Amino acid sequence: AAGWEYPGIAVLAADAPQVAIVGAGPAGIAAAYHLRRQGMVAVMFDALAEAGGLMRSAIPMTRLPRAVLDAELERIFALGIELRLRQVLGRDFSLEELVQDHAAVFLAPGCQRSRPWDVQGVVPAACRDGLDLLKEWIAVGEVPAARKVVVHGGGNTAMDIARVMKRHGAEEVHLVTASGLPGPDTAADDVLNVVPRELAEGSEEGIVLHPHATLQRLLMRGSQVVGVEMVSLRKLAGADGRKTRVAFEGTERILQADMVIPCIGEQVDPAGLGVLVDTSGYLRVSEHGSVAGHERLFAGGDARGDRGT
Repeated sequence: AAGWEYPGIAVLAADAPQVAIVGAGPAGIAAAYHLRRQGMVAVMFDALAEAGGLMRSAIPMTRLPRAVLDAELERIFALGIELRLRQVLGRDFSLEELVQDHAAVFLAPGCQRSRPWDVQGVVPAACRDGLDLLKEWIAVGEVPAARKVVVHGGGNTAMDIARVMKRHGAEEVHLVTASGLPGPDTAADDVLNVVPRELAEGSEEGIVLHPHATLQRLLMRGSQVVGVEMVSLRKLAGADGRKTRVAFEGTERILQADMVIPCIGEQVDPAGLGVLVDTSGYLRVSEHGSVAGHERLFAGGDARGDRGT
């Protein structure tokens, strides 16, 4: 669009250094923009057919209209950033090849793999996590049919899939979260991490919220879930002074459910990254973003293990 061009971007010199960027999501796109501002060549690699990362593949169009996303990406790539799509790290190219062929490599793979989930070692048959279901819904417009749904976890992914399931015909959708709801009785670091508008609209649509609670047991008929036992949580200080969430005996109650959707967070897919992904499921980097032991390797975005600290 006219007037959307970025000002002050220098013409690339013939000997400008090339930097490879793995991942065309928010972190990778931001890195490419700033590299161009500094007069460097940015070459982006992404596994998907279009740029945008989870902004395109998992955030509902109601929260991020695709016309807006496309317009923003168009003016970014108009700066002369090279984009190579359908390129999977570990399949189509290796990290070693990128390091060898470029002045530096910036890793921005995001968190594409959901964390393992169970309730006392039990997982229902054909269990699907919230991120996976959101990707399916955005790609094909459908989700599995269910009458009574329990979403376990917090954050925008949990609220997004809860609203999607409700809109696709679920009679009841319950969101069970260890966090609290916004209000004077909830500490700032304990508030459910959901966009306030989404929280309000979800409640208006009939999503039943169960704050300061978790799932203690799955009620099964064979390999199929038929309900859950929920229990209340409180944050109590331990002997070391640190507060932890503790289940309160006597607060158990039962919810009927024919689908439980875990939304307990995501981690980095280790494919192609090997030992760079530590046991926590993230990339460990210095405060400046460099990967330990790798002079020309950097990382950013959700994949960083120190994000938010």
